[in-house]
Amino acid sequence: MPSREFIILIIFQGDKTIYQEPGCFDIWTGNKNGKTLVTIQNTITEEYIFEDLPIKVMSTKAPYVTIRAEEAS
Repeated sequence: MPSREFIILIIFQGDKTIYQEPGCFDIWTGNKNGKTLVTIQNTITEEYIFEDLPIKVMSTKAPYVTIRAEEAS
């Protein structure tokens, strides 16, 4: 069943905020070649916001989910 819990999702990359929106999201994490990756889907629109985004850290403190993505090279 899709998530209907509203959160505020904030994603930083370096000094930039690359995403900051409230909504309902499914967030999956995985590991590939030693890197932690995140895939995020908006459960209302079913749109994928990010797929396999390399991240450094993710933290949660309701209603916020904050992700620090690796800097693009």
